[in-house]
Amino acid sequence: MLISSPIIACFTLLLTDFLVALGGGSMIAYTTLRGVDLGFATTEIGYIIAFYVTGGLCACLFSGHLIKRVGQIRSVAVYTNILCLTSILLSYSDTIIFWTILRFIQGFCIAAIYNICMSWLNEAVSENFRARIQALLYITHSSSLLIAAVIIRNYHEFHHDISMMIALFFAVSLIPIAFTKIDQPAIPEKASIDVINVFRMSPTAIIICFVIGMLGSGLYQSIQIFGLETGLNTEDSVTLTMSYLAGSLILQYPFAYLSEKYDRRLIIIILLGLMIIPFIFLLGLSAILPFIFMFILFALIGGFADSSLVIGNAHGFDYAQPGSYLIVANTLTVIWSVGSIISPIIFTQAMAVYGAWSVPLICIIVVSAVIPYIAWRRTIRDPISSD
Repeated sequence: MLISSPIIACFTLLLTDFLVALGGGSMIAYTTLRGVDLGFATTEIGYIIAFYVTGGLCACLFSGHLIKRVGQIRSVAVYTNILCLTSILLSYSDTIIFWTILRFIQGFCIAAIYNICMSWLNEAVSENFRARIQALLYITHSSSLLIAAVIIRNYHEFHHDISMMIALFFAVSLIPIAFTKIDQPAIPEKASIDVINVFRMSPTAIIICFVIGMLGSGLYQSIQIFGLETGLNTEDSVTLTMSYLAGSLILQYPFAYLSEKYDRRLIIIILLGLMIIPFIFLLGLSAILPFIFMFILFALIGGFADSSLVIGNAHGFDYAQPGSYLIVANTLTVIWSVGSIISPIIFTQAMAVYGAWSVPLICIIVVSAVIPYIAWRRTIRDPISSD
């Protein structure tokens, strides 16, 4: 049943996602900086990041088995408990293999919880509010990552205390969803992925999820390494991560609102075109730009990238049928994960061989290839209408 007061009704699910992302974001920054402190090589940190995202990909393939067995809320309870345990275990190890395994498990659990919340929210709202509720989901997600970056920036040296705090975030996240008033979706008969059918429904959604997985998530996870490669200190490198998230927070909702007034694909094209501009500045001037300009550039990249992802996801859910929302959520997340898995390895290897300037060049090439395709899609399919 569609809800009439979306923001108020969806608050509990948004709060659960906020707390899970707060724990997950803290762990992303913590493992990166802790890895540097322990002497891990840049490429080794890249592999840890890649396995974390690989866990998210596997969640889209296999987490549905638990959902079909016990339902959405009980599944969230299982995953949050696993997150608590792995967060504590991470602080007691300094080996690459152990970190990689635990981060893989955490990626699985966080993605499973996120997909449950995303599919639940999209099934509860109509298409004339879908992009905005999707934006609110991303805003709560991004704001938690911003808070996490602040926490780790100031307290990352207290690694045992940080791991306990992260475990607490995951534990508390179960409380809001247990009190939600939104009807729990029926347990789906199928809850895995269906790339072919989702691509037939919305090729644009698939393409955008892959590209932003590369340029958004992959870049976000590599920003700290990029900052260190360009000569910034640890604190300023973490601050660049905060700038990316700040831009995401500011720009997502306005562009989501515009996408409900105009063709979503047109807004995506505009966003991708705008995203090329800061990459051009980073390509030629990253080594000499003052820090404040680097901050602004990464804020713009974060805002344009995440806004594109929000609108692309909403475009995909616009064509979903009742009972298929979890399939669409899993499929879009798996495509996003593939891009996210590939890009940290590409970015870190490129920086190790060619230097920091190679990252914006890769991003410019990818974005420039995608814009004509989405423009072509607009010529062969009219936008969906909403009443």
